[in-house]
Amino acid sequence: MLRVSMLTVEVAGNVLVEDASFTVSQGEKVGIVGRNGAGKTSLLSVLLGRPAPHLRHRGEVVRTGTFTHLPQVPVERGLGVEPIGLSHVLSARGLDQLDADVHAARAAMATDPTEERIGTFSDLESAFTARGGYVAEAEVARLADGLGLREELLLEDLASLSGGQRRRVDLMRVLYEGAETMVLDEPTNHLDRTAKRWLFDELAKLPCALLLISHDIALLDQAIDKVLHVADGRVAEYKGNYSAFLRQSGEARERSVLMSKREESEITRLKAFADARRHSTEKQARKAKIADRKVERIQANRTVVAAKERT
Repeated sequence: MLRVSMLTVEVAGNVLVEDASFTVSQGEKVGIVGRNGAGKTSLLSVLLGRPAPHLRHRGEVVRTGTFTHLPQVPVERGLGVEPIGLSHVLSARGLDQLDADVHAARAAMATDPTEERIGTFSDLESAFTARGGYVAEAEVARLADGLGLREELLLEDLASLSGGQRRRVDLMRVLYEGAETMVLDEPTNHLDRTAKRWLFDELAKLPCALLLISHDIALLDQAIDKVLHVADGRVAEYKGNYSAFLRQSGEARERSVLMSKREESEITRLKAFADARRHSTEKQARKAKIADRKVERIQANRTVVAAKERT
């Protein structure tokens, strides 16, 4: 899970996020939204503890539990013991290395079945079973089918796969890992409509926390229950899906415009009231000063509100 307190992120002196505080709790599905260039990916890199060298940040980010991340740029040869898709996916649970160790221990035991070698093989096989090694093939096949990837492609070198095929393999790995918090950056890129529908259903069923960046409106409407809106250095929190966020933010803008018009009208009225009495009797002059102070208070409050909206 994730707890963020008073986080500021800057690049080249430009503040992308200032004094942001929010949490991502167990089971929450959270979308990070905002225009291109608002700082979503930079914020995400800091949340993951992997900020780019040019970013500066301060504040507190506390991560608890296990995390998995779908990056925009894949690791060229994958993360498995072999540079093939299956090894890359299985590496999410360490099963690629454990499978290799089991095979090596079995061969060593067959060559010379000493008590030590038998014990080593038994321990490794027990660990492989406990991590789901013997049901991994069925689970990987289910994920490949859901995302529209032919299983035989998982035995090909990752370098030989197309961009769309590689994206599916990376997404499979993240889903297979089963971490407590899943971070996805544009997960529907390269997916067709059928694969997208499957992914929507899959994410909805997962018990993990989800942190998502996407321009896919359908995904944002179906897969999240909270929005973090990044704009003008501020991170604002909204409950509900993307459509609910649009409705709430639109209503907030309407209220702000209406309040501004009312304040302008009140300022105009008070100034006219004060000007009409300023050079009259002492009693009327006092009323003018009271009206002036009310104008000052309204203007000061508007300045504070504007500053908060900028941050």
